[in-house]
Amino acid sequence: MELLKERSVILMMKKNKIFSNILISCLLVSLTPLISSCAIERMIGCLSKEKLNIYNWGEYMDYATIESFEEKYNVCVNISTFPDNETVITKMRLQSFDIIFPSEVAVQQLVEEDRLEELDWSKIIVTNKDGQEVAFDSQRDLINPLYNHLQIMKNEQDFDYLKYAAPYFFQNITLVYNSDVISKEEIEEKQWDILRTPEYKGAMRESSRDAFMVALKQLGYSSNTTNLDEIAQAEQWLKQQKDTMGTQIAYLIDEVIDDVPNGLYDVAMVFSGDAFTIMDANSSINFYNPEKGTDICWDGMIIPKNAQNKEMAYKFISHMLSYENGLLNTEWVGYTSPLKEVYNDVMANLEDERLINVYSVITSPKDEVYKYDGPTKQAIESAWSRVKAS
Repeated sequence: MELLKERSVILMMKKNKIFSNILISCLLVSLTPLISSCAIERMIGCLSKEKLNIYNWGEYMDYATIESFEEKYNVCVNISTFPDNETVITKMRLQSFDIIFPSEVAVQQLVEEDRLEELDWSKIIVTNKDGQEVAFDSQRDLINPLYNHLQIMKNEQDFDYLKYAAPYFFQNITLVYNSDVISKEEIEEKQWDILRTPEYKGAMRESSRDAFMVALKQLGYSSNTTNLDEIAQAEQWLKQQKDTMGTQIAYLIDEVIDDVPNGLYDVAMVFSGDAFTIMDANSSINFYNPEKGTDICWDGMIIPKNAQNKEMAYKFISHMLSYENGLLNTEWVGYTSPLKEVYNDVMANLEDERLINVYSVITSPKDEVYKYDGPTKQAIESAWSRVKAS
């Protein structure tokens, strides 16, 4: 069984930003002269077919899974992509989608705003590794770290995530660093402060939530604080970082996947799934989860209340939670599968200890899952605007 594709091919194809709404078969031919004819041919072919409209993060799905779904159900899947959760929340007010893939904290906000369908798990039937069709069972089928965090969220935050969303990928925020430039001892000593060390070129995630998590954790506070004084201290930490680093710090999203292996940055905060891809592309890159703590997070599949094709959406969720497609997806994207059968097979076939450790999403007692709080979110977003303007 081929559990990992050639990473150079994956990286090359991830750079193509024209996947949306075009079948993978259209992309595997000479692109420039044929895109328009291919798109027109697909448009004509879809006129008489049922449609499923998906809204997902960019570069976050193996398009072979889409192709097989379209063939199985004689449906046309239209995919739009978004860069962050804020775009999702805004776009949902303007447009209808059948399935969306937001992060766990956005799911909490959307539930609070009464915009999500409660999932009927009796409609989610998956095909396991043995080829058997079975009803999905979260305790049996989800990896233990994710299942445990879902229970913590339910018990401590009073939020039943599985009532509204099906897990898609599991991850944490970690540091990747060039071990030829930065020693393990230094990064262990400085923790998140390594991103305020002007001797190194660093990259922060372009995200208010994630940037403030780093500052709050380094200061010894909870990333779920509602204390405005602590948020003000975190704002000052980030302003000092910007002043200290100058041109040595960048605020990025997907660019780090290519830039870090190519040596443009010495250290960067990234999602662990991106760390997997970065480390696989460059053997000098390693990762470190600061002992000060980090964010444990996951993305999931939700059905909005205004979805136009809810029954087909359930079929798609079942499709993506089945073993074969879960394996294809994690091979392609590099993020940790929430599916226990897939996770166990990937771990059994990895040989690089660095990749084994980052794929396993090691957690510590100081790690947290974000809890949505409207006033705190607004306070952090306002503070982040001031940081960026400083």
